[in-house]
Amino acid sequence: MSGPAAARKPGFAAASALERYTNIRFFAGHDARYTSRPSLFYRVSLPVKMIESFLENLLYTARWLLAPIYLGLSLALLALALKFFQEIFHVLPHVFERSEAELILVVLSMIDMALVGGLVVMVMISGFENFVSQLNIKAGMEKLEWLGKMDSGSLKLKVAASIVAISSIHLLRMFMDAQKISNDKLMWYVIIHMTFVVSAFAMGFMEKHVKHKGA
Repeated sequence: MSGPAAARKPGFAAASALERYTNIRFFAGHDARYTSRPSLFYRVSLPVKMIESFLENLLYTARWLLAPIYLGLSLALLALALKFFQEIFHVLPHVFERSEAELILVVLSMIDMALVGGLVVMVMISGFENFVSQLNIKAGMEKLEWLGKMDSGSLKLKVAASIVAISSIHLLRMFMDAQKISNDKLMWYVIIHMTFVVSAFAMGFMEKHVKHKGA
């Protein structure tokens, strides 16, 4: 039977409805025939998508594993603060007994610790905000100027610049006490410092090039 009468057969009507529901044709033999049962592909795709959704949610939630690490950095900051005040308590009672060069070395050491502390704060807060969750600062509370403005690329540049500054202070300390340090060690200190400088410059150039290309 063909024509309009065939189109009114229940089998064809069910096949048409199934096609609209799944938009899938099933091939058996040489003809494309409709069936009233769900396809194997459709039945398998459901658990696959459930597993995919579960894995995606698991991976996204796993970012919270970084939270204890950033919290642990606060303990490192506490250790730096304790060491800083230990140096002050050692220096103040004998400040008039120390030479100018010795006092400058102690001050440079304190500056070094302050720079490292600033680096820890920057990595701790910006890292948490970029990779874990945004910080909800209540209205009326003091907010750091750079908070919320530093992406992962800017964070890398800030860290690189801080490392160069710390290396500069450390190198200056070495030169202030150069008579006690061999020339080979001084040479390696300079080479390592220049490596940090070149690396920071290269990172800045690449970041600027990527942003310019993206714009």
